[in-house]
Amino acid sequence: MNISIQTLRAFSFAAETGSFTQAARLTYMTQPAFSRLIASFEKEMGVKLFTRTTRRVELTQEGQLCLLRARQILDSYDLLLSDMERARHSLCGELHVGYNPLSGPPEFLIQALRRMGDEYPGVKVTLSRGYSYELVSRIKNGLLDCALVSECYFSDSDNLKSRPLQTIFLYALIHEKHPLASKQEIHTRDLAPFPLIFMKDNAPLTRLAIASRFQELGLSMLEDVPAYDLDDMIMRVRIGSGIGITSFSDPNHLYPDLRPIILHESMVRTPPSLRVLAWHKNCQNPSLEILLHTLEKEALQAGSAGPVPFD
Repeated sequence: MNISIQTLRAFSFAAETGSFTQAARLTYMTQPAFSRLIASFEKEMGVKLFTRTTRRVELTQEGQLCLLRARQILDSYDLLLSDMERARHSLCGELHVGYNPLSGPPEFLIQALRRMGDEYPGVKVTLSRGYSYELVSRIKNGLLDCALVSECYFSDSDNLKSRPLQTIFLYALIHEKHPLASKQEIHTRDLAPFPLIFMKDNAPLTRLAIASRFQELGLSMLEDVPAYDLDDMIMRVRIGSGIGITSFSDPNHLYPDLRPIILHESMVRTPPSLRVLAWHKNCQNPSLEILLHTLEKEALQAGSAGPVPFD
């Protein structure tokens, strides 16, 4: 036996109004669908709950007893919702969340944090910027509850748990007047004639991946002086010093003279590199579970907008 709250409310409305038509309207159902629901409920109970006439429906003796118990269950359920609502708004604390400035948080993470702020006003969310290796270190040292990072920057020995959010792609960051600026995607071999700008210390695996691909192709890789940070890379690309290699794709279109063009090899990589939300296995912050639950709903609602569904 599996009776839903919806069924109990429908039964209660029918008993109170004496009309399946009015009760169907209150439950946003068609009258035939409502009648089928009540018939199924009577079959589940094994008794006749209503006597039906052409003008109204009335409770049988068994129906009156059922209504008494149904109201008790509905009152208890409404009390449960009220208690949980109070508990949710009384939850206090702080959640420290880190994110990587190269890509920025995906839109559904921003929306999840916004919804969390609306539904749990007692929880203060503190944001911190950092590159993946820095954020992983802060999680391990207890300075962050969770962070948006590349999964490449931690291993099983770091004792972290994670949920996948997005596939990471690499881009060639190119000035609009560059000869390659009109391409829709770029192959590594296309980059051979041009000096490339990598991050000095903040994304070592990006340089390693590109250098390995050049080696596979038997090509020499031209390198410009490494960029100190993302702002340095962007400035140098804008003045025409080279091509930046990064996962930054300028999602907010802050730089109209730049063209982030996707690298073909990053699109076909198997398995793909993933951007994940990571946290320490021993994290006891209850606000983290709330964020994970809220984030899962946002990721599923985003659907085809790009997130990797939670596994």
